[in-house]
Amino acid sequence: EDLQGVAFKAWLLAPWLPAALRAVPPVAVLCQVLGAAEAQGSAQVAVMDGVAGPKELVCHYFDMMCEWANPTVDDFAALVTVTEVLPQVFNVEADSRVVLASMFLRLQEYYECPGRSIRHSCFTLDEYKSR
Repeated sequence: EDLQGVAFKAWLLAPWLPAALRAVPPVAVLCQVLGAAEAQGSAQVAVMDGVAGPKELVCHYFDMMCEWANPTVDDFAALVTVTEVLPQVFNVEADSRVVLASMFLRLQEYYECPGRSIRHSCFTLDEYKSR
């Protein structure tokens, strides 16, 4: 489908971005727009039903765009650096906060989720989203 003469997938091919950032859907601009709207104080950011707020909207957007663009494990790996700072102590850095948060969602929710169906259980992302 075309969007005002631009092929639907063409926006993802932004040649000015480093190659590693072109394969994974970018969310930085969406975060900046939502942040600017919230910073105005008088602006209200309305989101669709079932979404808690702008931050959750960014996560839904990222997940939907990943389903559509189908980035590979190597695409994500290009955005992440892991360094062993002490024996068996690792520092993980990512070029995208959303990618970093996505990487640690299961670990965090396994230990910290208040829901009994998730905490200390094996679960899929779909199971987590549907709770």
